[in-house]
Amino acid sequence: MKALLLAAGYGTRLGAITKCCPKCMVRVGNETILDHWLYKLDRLGVTEFIINTHYLAEQVEEYISRHPLRDKIVLCYEPILLGTAQTVLSHIDVLRRSTCFIVHVDNFCDDNLFNFVLAHESRPIGTVMSMLTFNTSTPEQCGIVEVDDMNILIDFYEKQKSPPSNKANGAVYIVSGGFFDLLERLHIVNNDFSNGIIPNLLGKVFCNHTDQYYEDIGTPESLKRANEFHLGKIK
Repeated sequence: MKALLLAAGYGTRLGAITKCCPKCMVRVGNETILDHWLYKLDRLGVTEFIINTHYLAEQVEEYISRHPLRDKIVLCYEPILLGTAQTVLSHIDVLRRSTCFIVHVDNFCDDNLFNFVLAHESRPIGTVMSMLTFNTSTPEQCGIVEVDDMNILIDFYEKQKSPPSNKANGAVYIVSGGFFDLLERLHIVNNDFSNGIIPNLLGKVFCNHTDQYYEDIGTPESLKRANEFHLGKIK
């Protein structure tokens, strides 16, 4: 398995925390959120990681140069941010060769994702992507999913004022070959994965729900919650 880790963003909502630190290097406990994903996916059998970089990229490069998993990691610097959808498209030839994780690194997930992998392997016929979902307390700030009786995505509400539920897109995906075939046929006009790709995949995405702790590390408050959870877990 391969993994594309989307880690190039500025993290502006974190304010002073990311003034001198790239968002993917922010720590929950003693571990960066980038390491949180690298080690989690390594345990799941990922053998090659592609990480896109942009903001304060030199810090990420220095960190990875000394990393225990460095031989499995390829860094791809984007001089101009492509947007998450275009980043996926730019690596399509490499990623399509195997089952692949696509992960927004700016999340903290306590689930080990073993069941997520198993769910993808037995997903309904006709689906080309599996999406991790979770229950959020701030649905207006998330991408909210609507699924049918087989947990197949039938509608998607990205950061709308009054979404119909609190079941949210965790921005963690597993895709297989058919996904990339379909992606090549799409005319993507929005460079954001959630807005540019997911609405074109209704009926083709299998949603697997986690009840484990999940946090979008987008604000100082959410980072504080993640650290408080981590402290409570290790006591």
